[in-house]
Amino acid sequence: MLKPSANHPVLSLQDKVGQDFSKDENEERGNWPGRMDFSIACLVSTIGLGNVWKFPYLCSKHGAGTFIFASGVFLIVLGMPLFLLETSCGQYTSQGVMSCWEYAPILNGIGISMIAVSAMLVMYYNTLLSNALWHVFYAIIHSGDKNWLNCDNEWNTPYCSGLIEKETAELCEASANKSVFNTSIDYANGICMGSRLLTFGGKTSLYHNVPVGRYVNSSNPTQKSKNIWFLPTEEFFFNRSKHVNNHNMENFGTLQWEMVLSLFAVWSIIFLVLMKGIRVYGKVAYFTIFIKIVLLLLVLIRGLTLDGAKEGLDILSRFDVEELKSASLWGDAAEQIFFSLNIGLGSLISLASYNRFHYNIIKDVMVVPILNFITSIACTLIIYSIIGMFLEEAELQDRDNLMQSGVNLAGMYLVQLMDIYVTKWSALIISLLECLMISYLYGGKKFTEDISVMLGDMRRFPWIPWNILKYLFIVLWSVLTPALALAVFIYGIVQYSKPRYGNYVFSSWVETLGLILGTFPVMVLAIVLFIYLIYYKVTKSSFMAAFKASKYWGPSLTKHRVLIAHSNAFEVDPYKKGIDFSDLLHMQMEKSTASNA
Repeated sequence: MLKPSANHPVLSLQDKVGQDFSKDENEERGNWPGRMDFSIACLVSTIGLGNVWKFPYLCSKHGAGTFIFASGVFLIVLGMPLFLLETSCGQYTSQGVMSCWEYAPILNGIGISMIAVSAMLVMYYNTLLSNALWHVFYAIIHSGDKNWLNCDNEWNTPYCSGLIEKETAELCEASANKSVFNTSIDYANGICMGSRLLTFGGKTSLYHNVPVGRYVNSSNPTQKSKNIWFLPTEEFFFNRSKHVNNHNMENFGTLQWEMVLSLFAVWSIIFLVLMKGIRVYGKVAYFTIFIKIVLLLLVLIRGLTLDGAKEGLDILSRFDVEELKSASLWGDAAEQIFFSLNIGLGSLISLASYNRFHYNIIKDVMVVPILNFITSIACTLIIYSIIGMFLEEAELQDRDNLMQSGVNLAGMYLVQLMDIYVTKWSALIISLLECLMISYLYGGKKFTEDISVMLGDMRRFPWIPWNILKYLFIVLWSVLTPALALAVFIYGIVQYSKPRYGNYVFSSWVETLGLILGTFPVMVLAIVLFIYLIYYKVTKSSFMAAFKASKYWGPSLTKHRVLIAHSNAFEVDPYKKGIDFSDLLHMQMEKSTASNA
C-alpha cells in the first residue's frame, strides 16, 4: 500500500503542489484559468439580494448589534465548517453534486436533492433579479423626473408619506382647520384625519377622512402615532412595478409584460454566460464583483452623507441583552447564514470541483464568508441611511414598525411561500446529513487527512497550522455544527405557524403547497436511499456496502490517487486505464537511487 509522503517517488509524476495556470490540470473536466477565479466566483455566488433583502430586516427585527453578534457566532460554528466541508469535497473529487458522494454511495440522493432545491430556488430568485433589472432600466429611462420619489403619480395614494402636513396636523383642533379641512382626531393612533384635495397622475379629487399628519396630544406629548403611511418608493414598488393591489394567492392578477420581458432577459443572460463554460464564467465573475464593489461603495458613501441618515442608523443602534435569550434570534441568524453562503444547494461543490487538486482551499474558508458578512452589514447601513432620509422628510415616528416584513423589500406572495419552505427546511436537512455522514460514516479524521494531501505544504489558515486546526473542524463537524443545525430544525417545527405575507395569512391549500415544495427534495433523498439499499442488497448481498466508500471514491486524476493510502477499499486505477504502476514505481525508484548516488 502506498504511503503519502513528501519524499514519495510518485510525486515526481508531474504532481506538483505549485499551481501551473497556463494549462488545465484536469483536461477532461477543465480548471479555473486564474489563481483567484474560484474565490471571485464564490463571492459572486454568495453576495447578492440576500444581503440586501433579508439581513437589514432581521437587524431591524432583533436589533442590529444583537443580530450581527448572533450571525457572527453562527458564521463561525455553522457557516465556515460547512463551507469547508462542501468545497473540500468538490475539490478533492473534481466531481459535481451528482458524483462526489462515493465515500458512501447511499448518499447519492443528496446530490439529486441539492439539484431539486437549487432548481426551485433559482426559479423565484431570478424573479427577484428580474425586479432589480426592471428598476434599473426604469431608472435610466425616467432619470429626469425621478417620479418614484414623489407622491403625485397615478399609482400614489393619500397615505403616501410625502403628503403629510405637519403644521396642519399639529393644529388639528383649530376651528380654521376644522372648517377648511373638516379635521378630526384619531386619539387612539395619534393621527389627524381630514378631507383633502389631492392630485394623482394629473387628476385632482377630493378625498375624505384621510390622514393629514401626526397629532400629539398636548397632555401626552410623548405619544407615538401608528404608522399608516407608505414611503413613495414603497408605493412605487407595489402599485407601479408589481400592480399587486387586491392580489393574493387566490388572485394572482394578470401577467405584467414588462416583468415577463425582464425575467426572460435574466434567464437569457444566465444561459449565455454558462453555455461557454467556466472560462467565460470566470471572466464574467471578475466584472460582476467589480461592479458590485464599486456600486456598493458609491451607494454607501452617498447613503451615509444623506440628510437624516443618522435617523435611520439609530434604528440599528440597539443591542438588547435580553434578546440573546430569544430562540427566534438564533433561528433567524442560522437561516440567514445558510441562505447567504449557499450552503446545502450544491453550488459550492460544483464551483470547487474546478479547482486544481493542490489549490489552497483553506484561505477561502475565511475570506469568502467574512467578506459576505461585511457586505451584509454594509447593505444594512445603506438601506437604513436611505430610510432615515425619508423618516426625516416625512417626520414619521413609528420607526420600529417601518419595515413590516423582510420580503417587502423584494418579492411577492409565491416568492414568500418558496422562501419560507424551500430555503428554511430542505437546505438545513441536507447540510445536517452532510455533517453526520462525513463524520460518522466516512470519518472526520480521515476526511481531514484527505484535505492534508490536497494542501501539501500550504497548511495554514492563514496563520494557524492545519495539523492543529483540523482537530477543531473534526469537533465542529461531528458535534457542534450538527447539534446546532438540529436545534434550529427542531425550533422551526416547534414555532411553526401559518405562513403570512404582511397582514395576509395564506390559506390552507397554499400552506399544503408550501409543505409539498419544502419536503420534495427530502422525499427525493429518501426514495433514492431506498433504491440504493435494494440495489446493494441484490447485487452485493449486504445493505452495509451502500454505507462504505466505493472503489471510485477519491481524486479524479491518477497522479493524485496514488497519494491516498488510508482506505482499505481504495483502488489507484478503478477505471482500468491499464497503467502498470509497479513498473512505473520501479523506474522512479531507480532514478531516485541514481540521483542520490
